Amino acid sequence: MVNFRKSVTHKADRVWDNNYGKDLYTGKRRDHYEGENVRTEVDHIMECQLGEHMWEKAFDGRMTTRSRLAAVVELWNDVDNLNVTQKKINQPKGSAFKAWKAGTDDTLRDALLRYNVAANHRAKICVAFEEAGNRLAGKLDGLADNTGIELYGDMAVEMEAWVNRTG
Repeated sequence: MVNFRKSVTHKADRVWDNNYGKDLYTGKRRDHYEGENVRTEVDHIMECQLGEHMWEKAFDGRMTTRSRLAAVVELWNDVDNLNVTQKKINQPKGSAFKAWKAGTDDTLRDALLRYNVAANHRAKICVAFEEAGNRLAGKLDGLADNTGIELYGDMAVEMEAWVNRTG
């Protein structure tokens, strides 16, 4: 089993800057969280567990190297796939992704509802997921074009399929 997750806590300042000082899931500003002493976490918008699942599906037993995987792991842990949010939103989001990946729910929106994520946050999480997914798919397509490695293109197609199931 592959592992996409790298420590990203140290990237919090860069993530805030990349997201214009805003939590993409709530719309709240960084100064609000700091002023209220809200505990935040740096979150992977496109969850690592889903990326690992897509990699395994795209990989489909083909021969590959660590360097091919490393390029994808780097994309997954880049600030474009990260958000700083409240722990109380991040935890149920991760559980919802796990259930969605397992097929418990047809759409991400349904999975977030199952885990009691508020409606306004569900919508913003879905938008952030779609935007991050489209960016990652584009970057994977670029890797496929630049390297000639079909695996990256297959993963981009798999990514687009998940984005289309957001709900």
